[in-house]
Amino acid sequence: MDLIKYLPSFYYESQEVKNIQASLSNENIEVKQCINDVLKQLFIDTATWGLDYWEKILALQIDTKESLENRRARIKTRLRGTGTVTKDMIKNVCESFVNGKVDIIENANDYSFVIKFIDIKGIPGNVEYLKSSIEEIKPAHLNFSFEYLYNTWNSVKELTWEQIKTNTWENLKIREVI
Repeated sequence: MDLIKYLPSFYYESQEVKNIQASLSNENIEVKQCINDVLKQLFIDTATWGLDYWEKILALQIDTKESLENRRARIKTRLRGTGTVTKDMIKNVCESFVNGKVDIIENANDYSFVIKFIDIKGIPGNVEYLKSSIEEIKPAHLNFSFEYLYNTWNSVKELTWEQIKTNTWENLKIREVI
């Protein structure tokens, strides 16, 4: 922002005034950037250095070596995981972690439930954090397990050799079939 344009025109002749205004303009830009950065810390999805404060408020262990995505997911899980635990709450928590759809299958006879991934193939990268978050919110007497989604031979048999020759079966199991 060029602040000199807000001064009367006779100041335009003074190099000293121009230098002062240029310096003030630069400071103004830096202050605006700082304000915007602080505002970003108020929202979980845009916070970076502010995640430490979110974790402290929610009594979560601060792990700065963990990715920002996983830290944000843990914070969202804690916020969503308060109150009475229901099937919908567990589903909501899981979906906030994996950014995909899950289904919760209850097994009342053996006091357990299954978290079934519906639209994510393979094992999500942050499944360990999801496990610990589910352990924190679920009733202690319930067990749980995960059910993952993979491609089968039938779902990839239509692909040509050119489409798959650089892949392994491990990659093909989680690849989106064309």
